[in-house]
Amino acid sequence: MLRYLLISFVAFTVSLSQFSKAAETELSSRYSQRVSVSYSNELQQIITGAQAIYGAKTIHIAGGTARSLLQHAFTGSAFLFRDFDIVLDAQQQVTFESAEALGEKLEKGGLGRFSRENLRPRPRYNPELSPDKASKYNAGYGFYVINREGIELDISIYHSLSDMKLNGILDTDKLTVEIRPGDNLEELLKDKEKLLTRVQDPDSALQTVLNRGIPKVMNWGAVQADPLNVSIRIIRALAKFDALPMDDVTQRKLRQIISANTQGNPLQMSRNLLKLFEDEAWEKEFAALVEIGLFKKDFKSFSYAQYSSAFRKAKTKTEKVMQLLESANKEDSLQFLKILADIEPELIESVLPRVVKSKGLRVGYFTGEFAPFHKGHNGVVETALTKGWLDLVFVIPTPHATNDPKTEKFSRPEWDERRTFVKAGLKNNSHAWLWPFNIKDDKEVKLGQTIESLEGFLKLDRPLTHIFGMDSYHRVLARDLQNTFPRPRIAVTRPGVPAPENSFGSQVRVIENVFSGPVSATRILHDVAINGKSNELQPEVLEVVLKTPRYLEILSENRNAQEEAAGAIKELSSWEEKTLIWDPRRNFAGLYESDFPEFDSAFKEVISGLENMGAKKLFVQIEDESSARRSWANAIRNHQGSMQIVIGEDYSSVKDSNRVMVLHSGIANETLKSGQFATKYRGKKGLIIYETPDQPLSALLRSIPAIKVISPHVKQCRTLFPAAGF
Repeated sequence: MLRYLLISFVAFTVSLSQFSKAAETELSSRYSQRVSVSYSNELQQIITGAQAIYGAKTIHIAGGTARSLLQHAFTGSAFLFRDFDIVLDAQQQVTFESAEALGEKLEKGGLGRFSRENLRPRPRYNPELSPDKASKYNAGYGFYVINREGIELDISIYHSLSDMKLNGILDTDKLTVEIRPGDNLEELLKDKEKLLTRVQDPDSALQTVLNRGIPKVMNWGAVQADPLNVSIRIIRALAKFDALPMDDVTQRKLRQIISANTQGNPLQMSRNLLKLFEDEAWEKEFAALVEIGLFKKDFKSFSYAQYSSAFRKAKTKTEKVMQLLESANKEDSLQFLKILADIEPELIESVLPRVVKSKGLRVGYFTGEFAPFHKGHNGVVETALTKGWLDLVFVIPTPHATNDPKTEKFSRPEWDERRTFVKAGLKNNSHAWLWPFNIKDDKEVKLGQTIESLEGFLKLDRPLTHIFGMDSYHRVLARDLQNTFPRPRIAVTRPGVPAPENSFGSQVRVIENVFSGPVSATRILHDVAINGKSNELQPEVLEVVLKTPRYLEILSENRNAQEEAAGAIKELSSWEEKTLIWDPRRNFAGLYESDFPEFDSAFKEVISGLENMGAKKLFVQIEDESSARRSWANAIRNHQGSMQIVIGEDYSSVKDSNRVMVLHSGIANETLKSGQFATKYRGKKGLIIYETPDQPLSALLRSIPAIKVISPHVKQCRTLFPAAGF
């Protein structure tokens, strides 16, 4: 049979001539990768890794790479491809962890850089399942390895052979070439008869190699499951076979499916558009996509580009993308570019500054530790975008951590952890980006240098706007940044933290936060330690936290701290012989009130709550010279309850064994954070914490039975006080 196929192959002279013309067209594309066929060592490395992790004995060169390989062998054309497609049958259930283990093994073995950020499931339409489950079926996992020549080795690992056969939409996509242990690729290509034994359907393979016939859709269900992305792949395939414009039936069917289902994967859609721009027939392909209505919803404004002569005349991929975005609106442009920031960093570096300038985008930056990035941080970003007249915000994690978990010196792995948190937290916001997004070395990084590099990258005519939360205002003042580093500034309010008295006034715009809740990264990690989740943490960030070893260790330490604190304080049922000791000063976001507060309705509720617990004696510690003392004295004088209340400075006469402390939730949280909680209260019986809405109590403390919590019914505590150090 193989000899018959080889003899038949000689008879295809007309087709060979046609293919030679197509090959010349592909060869003229400056964005196609022209490489040698000496990939034997790399393929054998992948086989060795697959054997170690999955016990797999072979791998397959697949898709367009397999087609190009066979064309090279049978027609002498150049071996051209964009990325090297490799698939394998694991013959077992593939997990994220096992795929990650393979990627790490290949990287350690010297194959190239494992692109962990691109490790993703491989959803494939499975016609064996019901329609509602078919499109959600995950056939395995895949990732990239970037070899030393900069070529992407696109590796897909499938659970089974049947799952591997789900790969590809068109009949031409199903082509694979099996590679076995010990194979030398160059020798295999010279032995055409042996080569055809490695192809599942040799007859069909030769037909594909010689471009005989137009590609056919094998499963319309797969198109219906992901019409936006699959349509691009279909049209690109048709263009390669010189079958554009497409036939009316296919065009009508694609248009109907897209109109009925416009839900797509923006990442895949963006990547497929980039591939399209590398094709010789890209203009026809793009026009066909507009014709079937691809851009009616997602990237809607992209359709305007076909009317731009500059877009049609563009020669390079960079210019095509630039002219496309020139025609598009701000929203579509930023979404498209952000999606590509990881995939094509060099493209972003050349295009983004031009888009920012051409569209006159107003840009700001927001710095912080972001350990982890939470909804409070996101509230600052959203406030700057929606109320601060900005179009784009770059979020910059400070290179050196000063809060827990601290690092004595600059640590690239630690910085990368916090960068990953930011990236996950901003995933769905096209107007907010992590910066820097392309780091080339492990040298120590300075925050000032990072901001300067951003300004140098964007090449703006005006300084970037500095955005910060109100709790950071004191640092802006202390460092005299308005004089040493002048620029527009936006201070976003934070519950319980007012603007300092000696602020810059009109030089800094103070904007009310769109996110009303008080958030603390420390308290969030306490929530996760106790409950496994936190409402103040986006699911994408929580997922990263629970996969980061350093933070898993922190969660474990938090649980230990909770157990120690719980063991230190004994439960108290009788209050008869106890005197409650209350210093009513509070702590907000790490800033303590230096003066005693005036008596208000919230304090009245605290006193009522203490009485309801059965307390009989209360000592309120207020200095004699305090201006607030009179308001407290008047309130106590009019007190009608059964509890005896005394105001004074010194409570040393109260026996230590009879004291029960009353703390503000902010002070309790800060004491726990400093690690002094169990030390200060070890052996004590009972502890009372009154909680204000802007300083919710840590979940670690709330879970301790011996601690009683009082929550006054006030909307928000907005007491103004001068921040420490001013």
